Amino acid sequence: MITDYFKELELIRKEESADELGGFATKYVFVGKFKGLLSRASTAERTIAAQLGISEVFTLMTTDDSLGIKSDMIVVSKSDGKTAIVDSESLKGEGELKDVIQWTCKTYKIPEGTVIEGEGNQL
Repeated sequence: MITDYFKELELIRKEESADELGGFATKYVFVGKFKGLLSRASTAERTIAAQLGISEVFTLMTTDDSLGIKSDMIVVSKSDGKTAIVDSESLKGEGELKDVIQWTCKTYKIPEGTVIEGEGNQL
């Protein structure tokens, strides 16, 4: 089953707020860890993404949405060196995959030196 391939992933919330200079400030907040799979999307999806100027697209799969994964949240797979931002609503599987929830994601780069609040790690 697909769950045999699940790895530990980290979920990070990206928060933007107005600063005092008329712009905005971005901070990253660690939400938690969960088991899932961040897998490269199909060839057709990658082709469409390339036409839209998106370097890489992924499918995120898990059976545990207790952290409340939503669009614009960031998923990090340290074991694979992948970082992606969720850009869809959830989709629930059917049949054998009825317990699997999935989202589409695209490549995301957290700026170097960024401190993730709540985890204390520096990327």
